[in-house]
Amino acid sequence: MCDSVSRYIRCRKLLRLRTVLCIILSLSLVTLITFHAREPVRVAISGIAQNLPSLPRVSLPRWERQRQFLDNVNVYKITNTDPLAWTKSVLPPHPSGKFMNNINPNLREVTFKDTNIAVLGTGGRIQNGGKVVPKSPTQSKLGRKRIVVVNNPGWNWLRMGEVGLKDCPVDCILTDDVSHIQTADALIFYAVGYYGTIPVRKLGQVWVFFSLESPTYSLSGSFGQPGWHGQINWTMTYRSDSDIWYPYGRVNRRKDLLTKNYTALAVKKTKQAAWVVSHCSTYSKREEFVQMLKQHVRVDTFGGCGTLPCGNEGSYECFQMLTNDYKFYMSLENTMCSDYVTEKLFRTIMAADIVPVVRGSADYTKYMPPKSYINADDFSTVAELGKYLNYLDTNTTAYVEYLQWKKYYFVVEKPNPTCEICMKLLEPVKYKKVYEDVYSWWTKDICHSPKQIV
Repeated sequence: MCDSVSRYIRCRKLLRLRTVLCIILSLSLVTLITFHAREPVRVAISGIAQNLPSLPRVSLPRWERQRQFLDNVNVYKITNTDPLAWTKSVLPPHPSGKFMNNINPNLREVTFKDTNIAVLGTGGRIQNGGKVVPKSPTQSKLGRKRIVVVNNPGWNWLRMGEVGLKDCPVDCILTDDVSHIQTADALIFYAVGYYGTIPVRKLGQVWVFFSLESPTYSLSGSFGQPGWHGQINWTMTYRSDSDIWYPYGRVNRRKDLLTKNYTALAVKKTKQAAWVVSHCSTYSKREEFVQMLKQHVRVDTFGGCGTLPCGNEGSYECFQMLTNDYKFYMSLENTMCSDYVTEKLFRTIMAADIVPVVRGSADYTKYMPPKSYINADDFSTVAELGKYLNYLDTNTTAYVEYLQWKKYYFVVEKPNPTCEICMKLLEPVKYKKVYEDVYSWWTKDICHSPKQIV
């Protein structure tokens, strides 16, 4: 009660202030609801961090920029009605923002000769042995995060991670210096051959299980030990059910139709099938498969398991020879594991104009357009496959149909997802997760023995 004049005046002022605050709060809620009710801006990006759309400096609040990057990604399903239908139909986005293929009008095709230049390009920040290479930000950043890679895989992976941070909305530092473990926001454990001790965990730190090898060859048995139970939060592998999806390659739709005479290229090819291989004895028994196929089709074997040289294996000159001389390439995986589709397919079709013959345990329709490959599993016997390859060898029109997809699509090899990790680190509650037994997730019912080769 206001029982005096002065007290009455103070009460009136407080009531006015409360009214003003209520009005401001109501307007804020209306604005927030309006933002959410709008049709979200569809961002046609490739899903890899180095190809983010340009984000305004001030016009979008932080939560809206995160939502565009992680939630509003166009996802396209596969159909077989026309060459472009494979990427036309829109599906709801994956809860984590992952997707298989989509249209990215801003993504430039990188040729095989450009790959090393692209990998060594500048961008982001990287720490390697304590050395930091800064990049001047072109826009305000959403925050700063530090990631430590435990058991650095080598093969220039930190540089690849730097490419993944190019234009990332988060100021992210990537390092293999384990002295920063206690200050890091996330630790990436490269699982292949990791037998190190389990470090002391910083409160709130995210631990990521990382492997691009199949379970058969990943040498990651230490993660099956009880000490690792309940320790891993996210997985980053080639499997599409990973928290951070890291495929060996992705097919993107071209902005402009490629004009290339594949018929003229095909008629110059004089040899049937080629196989470049250095791993000679495998769980998939691909070497036995090729031996049986050689009874029906000529397969020339290059590399450590063959008798023919191909320059430096995996070199531009080698792939150019495949383009000029051969019609088919044996893209055969060394294990039969779910989603395991490697550079044996993606690098070959990126670098050479050749028709791949695939053999693995993946659903290839998730990764490749229709009539861009020949799946050995579509044939009941090796002899039937050989018969079909011989048919295409003598029918140029039918053979060229397997090259026409390149007019509409191109391949990006190993798009690096480091920025996705940094983005998700901004919302630890939203992406909170714990694997009670990550080794079981990684290995149980994932790989199997090859079916009998007949």
